[in-house]
Amino acid sequence: MPKKIDPQLRARCVRLVREHLQEYPTLTAAVTAVARQEGVSRESVRRWLAQAEVDDGTLSRPLHSVRTFCESSVSI
Repeated sequence: MPKKIDPQLRARCVRLVREHLQEYPTLTAAVTAVARQEGVSRESVRRWLAQAEVDDGTLSRPLHSVRTFCESSVSI
C-alpha cells in the first residue's frame, strides 16, 4: 500500500521547484535539489510537479517527455 504523503509537503515541493527553477541549469537539477532538501525521492517530486501542471492547465509538454527529460539529465 502506498505511503500517504502530507498534501502540504507535496504542495511545498511543487512551489519550491517553481520558485527556484531559474537558479538551476535544468528542471531535473531543481527537482533533485528540492527532493534532497525535503527528504523525499526525486521521482516523487517529478510526479507531483507533473500532476500539478496538469491540474493547473500549465502543462506545455506531454507527461512522457517530463519523465524522459528527468531520466536523461541526471542519474543518481
